[in-house]
Parts: sequence; structure tokens; C-alpha cells
Amino acid sequence: MQGLRAIFDPATWRPVRPKLDPRSAVLQVGHITPPLDTKLRTIVGLGVLGLAAIGAYLGRGETIVVLVACGFGLFALLNLLIAWLNAGYCVEIALRPDEVVYRARWMGRETAWREPLPNYRGVLLREEQLRRQSIGNLDSTETRFWVELAHENPSKTVPLYFQAGGAPPRERQEAFAERFRLPALLPDGEAEISSGSAQTASDPGPLPSGVRVESKGESTRIVIGSGHGEKRLVALIWLSFPVIVGVIAYRIEPLAGYWAGGLAALLALTILGIGRLMQGKGGDEDAICLNSERIWIERPGSGGKWTQNVRTAFVGAFGPETRVESLPLESMPRAAVEQVRVDVYTSRDSDATISHARLLIEARAGRIEYIGTQLDRAKLEWVRNYLRYLLAN
Repeated sequence: MQGLRAIFDPATWRPVRPKLDPRSAVLQVGHITPPLDTKLRTIVGLGVLGLAAIGAYLGRGETIVVLVACGFGLFALLNLLIAWLNAGYCVEIALRPDEVVYRARWMGRETAWREPLPNYRGVLLREEQLRRQSIGNLDSTETRFWVELAHENPSKTVPLYFQAGGAPPRERQEAFAERFRLPALLPDGEAEISSGSAQTASDPGPLPSGVRVESKGESTRIVIGSGHGEKRLVALIWLSFPVIVGVIAYRIEPLAGYWAGGLAALLALTILGIGRLMQGKGGDEDAICLNSERIWIERPGSGGKWTQNVRTAFVGAFGPETRVESLPLESMPRAAVEQVRVDVYTSRDSDATISHARLLIEARAGRIEYIGTQLDRAKLEWVRNYLRYLLAN
């Protein structure tokens, strides 16, 4: 019941998005449900419910029509339920010099608590990626940032500042941390933000499987690829695909099994061949590079001129290229690096939430990011420690 209650709790599905100024004399967060919002939801819900009832009555002899009408009716009822539960919702948070005071009213009940400021862990800069689909491009990503007063109990974590897009609001995080006399926290769980020279700088040890370190003149290239186990797993999947298809077809008709297995093998080879063609000439992989002056990401690109021509033609036919947020840098001076860390890049769309391991090389003016896969966390942690070791020495 608690989980079901949380679905309809306005504090769960409608987060407060404040824009507090750390220099203000009074820091207070407030939110109340606009009466117009409740009215609009009620009107829409009643309208859709009425149309669904009429459709179900007129098409009562057709099962498909009744099912569709029931689906619209369920949507209308949920909309009405959210509107009525949300009516009168109010939350007030006051941040005083020594404590946080919280008060919220929902469904005729009031929740209130006070928490001493020293009980908070610090000021956290959290980010989330929202993936959007478009016609002219496969997808684009919007980054959203929250600056929060973090507590061990998530229900007592207080939002301070929200920003959609742009550079991370590091200055605002540090200003809040200074005002509350609390540390500025890193998202990956380390204690405080510190300069690269002050971070862990010991030799990280032997290379993990899939990571290569190459010397190219005065530059060092760090390539993060697939380990031996991952390569064997991928090869096993591709080899088993035609076998499984062939065995299933063979149990139906022996001769059809050979044909199905052969066609499945041909399909697998075609997919691999197209993937190889799209990738471009062999060996082109993204790499993290640094020399005595700069650190940068080397991106040979996905495919050669043929791939780019296909993409250009597609974009020209179906619409303009969606602007991708230009948050990360590709290069920065080595001396400007403040910190190197690993966090989780979370992209959300209408269907699922996808998490990736991400390496961040941050400076005051921006940051370089390398996004890996869900299996790359250990590799990126080794690269993080290796980069700290190189930067400190």
C-alpha cells in the first residue's frame, strides 16, 4: 500500500524545482498546486470518461470497441484521481542558519519535522539525462541538474536549485556549501570536491582486461575496449543464433531446419558486415589522450565518408539535425584539471531508464566526458586512478 500511495503522492511525481540564491537573506522553498491545474485535469478526466462510456454503450456488441473504451476510461479515472488527490497539496521548506523546517499538507493531513543543519552530509550536485526522440536525428539528450542539501534519509533531502541544460552549476553548489558550512559532495560517493593533485595518486596496478595504454610520441593513449570475456560472450551469442533457429525449425521439419539455420547464419553475417562497414577502417576507437600540456578525447568517428553521406542524406530528407547540448569539452589544458571521477550517466525516455558508467575530467571552465557501458565501471575506475596518478606526477 505504501508503494501504491507513493505513485499518487504529488511529492513523488512532481518534484519541487526551486531556484534559490545562496546570497539571499531568507531561503525558503514553497509549492502549492494551482487551482487551475486541478480544474483542467477534472474537466479532461470527466470529458474522456463520458466519451468512453458513450463509446462502450454504442459498441457493446464489439469486443475490441469495448476494450478500447475501457482503456480510455481507465486513463480518465486515473486523471481524475490524481487531480482530486493533488488538490490542496502544499509544501513549505525553510532553511534557517541552524536547522531545516519542513511542513507539507496532503489529503487533509499535515507532515512536519525539524532537522539540525549539522546532520546533513553536505551539498550535492546531481544530474540526470533525458533522452528525446526526433525525426531528423535518432535521439538527443537534455541534461538536468539539481543542487540538493543531502541527508542520509532521502525523505529529508532538500532541493535548493534546479537547472535544465547548460554547464553544471558548480559555483552555486560551492556557494551553498560555504553558506551552510558543509562540504560540496561528489555524486560518485567520494567525500568532498578537491583538486586533481589532492586526489588519490597511487599507481592503480595492472591493466584490466579490455584496457590498453599506448605511447604515441609524447602522448599517452588510453583505449577502453571489450575484455576477453565480453568478446567471447558476443561471439557465443552470434554463433548460437543460427544454431538455435535451425534446431527449432528442424523439430518442425528436418529439411526446413537446414534452410532456417543457413538463412539465420547469412543474416548474422550480413549484420556483422554492415556493422563493420559503418564502423569504418579497422582499429578506430575512441581514446583518452594526454601529453605534457593537454588532455583530450580522440574520437575517430563512427564510420567513414560513406556513413556520413548516408546520414546527411537522411537528415536532409526528413528534417533538420536536432541540436545536441554542447556541454562536454573535447580538450582542456592539463594544468586546468581539478578532478577526475566516475559516476553513472542515466538516460531516461518514455520506455526505460538506461544507466552507463561515465568518466568525467573536470575543470572550472567545463569538463571532458567519456561514456562507457554498464559493464565498463571497473575499467573506468582503473582509468580514473591512472589519470590521477599521471596528473599528480
